[in-house]
Amino acid sequence: GDIKTLLENFESLEGKEEAEKAAEHLLSGRFTLKDFYVQLDSLGKMGPFSKLLNLIPGFSSAKVDEGQLKETQARLRSFRVIMDSMTPEEMKDPALLKTDRIQRIARGSGHRPQEVRALLKHYEQTRKAAHGLASNRKLRRQMERQMAGGELKLPKA
Repeated sequence: GDIKTLLENFESLEGKEEAEKAAEHLLSGRFTLKDFYVQLDSLGKMGPFSKLLNLIPGFSSAKVDEGQLKETQARLRSFRVIMDSMTPEEMKDPALLKTDRIQRIARGSGHRPQEVRALLKHYEQTRKAAHGLASNRKLRRQMERQMAGGELKLPKA
């Protein structure tokens, strides 16, 4: 794995500031669908998952199913297409997404309502997991120490 190359890839991204702000929102509990979109977009710009995994220590030697990676990448692309059919208000406040809006988004994005719900479920799981990370003080301090050399600072919990 090569964390330095991974960080260089991140540093060279267009919209890096937006991605950092989304990461800050993620860890502070103010994570919206717009932030989720920015994170997915940043991941997409960094290249294929297989290439990214090779840069992470421990994953470079792991046998990862290439088909599964492609399926995950396709699913994340479809999530972005679905979110492209949402209004700015819906991206900011996912609680607005009731049945009628979900059906409109599904039609507008060329997906089924179940796929829109799958996106919302994935977003909610990500938000909850990040909130758990942010509220774990010991883990938070450890992450802050590891990131001390970088510009990204974690928000206060």
